[in-house]
Amino acid sequence: MGKRTRGIRKKLKQLYTAAAVAVLIVTFLLSAVLLAGKYCRDQSGKEEYRLIRKIAGISENRQRYYMDSSHIPAVPDENGLLQINPDYAGWLFIPGTEISYPVVYPENNYEYLNQTFEGKENACGCLFFEASYPPFSSENTVIYGHNMKSGEMFGTLKKYREEDFFRQNKTIYLWHEGQWSMYQVQKAYLTDRKDKSPYEAGKEASEKMRLTLVTCHGKEQRLIVQAEKQKNC
Repeated sequence: MGKRTRGIRKKLKQLYTAAAVAVLIVTFLLSAVLLAGKYCRDQSGKEEYRLIRKIAGISENRQRYYMDSSHIPAVPDENGLLQINPDYAGWLFIPGTEISYPVVYPENNYEYLNQTFEGKENACGCLFFEASYPPFSSENTVIYGHNMKSGEMFGTLKKYREEDFFRQNKTIYLWHEGQWSMYQVQKAYLTDRKDKSPYEAGKEASEKMRLTLVTCHGKEQRLIVQAEKQKNC
């Protein structure tokens, strides 16, 4: 009787072990499939915006290096961009980062969270102006973008919390209505997602207009990068 019981226990143990290994293998395979799918989507979004830069006439290599205030970025081909998306409203370029993207003015703040500039469904979305008031109609213009782990969209804004990066990359260029405007970064900080003060329109447009870039930082916080207008280029 004892031998039989030990035999049954041994077989059960082997079955449990085999089942546990099978679960681990299935979990690994599912994770691999999900990661592969995410990678493909990220690459798809990256490739789309690379093509859009080409259509806009924005050089790929120029966007990767810091340019001082004596340089002016290339003029984007707005006709080509408007043919792709009539919501196109400007171009954001930050020397020293990967940020060189078209910006749309949507009907609401949800439309482009998971929709690219070409209208494709993708988690990278598209940079967009605050929808509740026209861009540059007040002293504070807000642009939203996703904090992508790949570094795409606003994924590199978190670097502004590093002192050296903040000091060396203060210049922001924004193209709107036929000209580049140059802004200088004043501060970068984290705030609670329920804090609406960074997005408020403020007073009417003035010479010292503010540009506010907003992205997620975890589920409960937002990363805010604020810059002040210096001049039109």
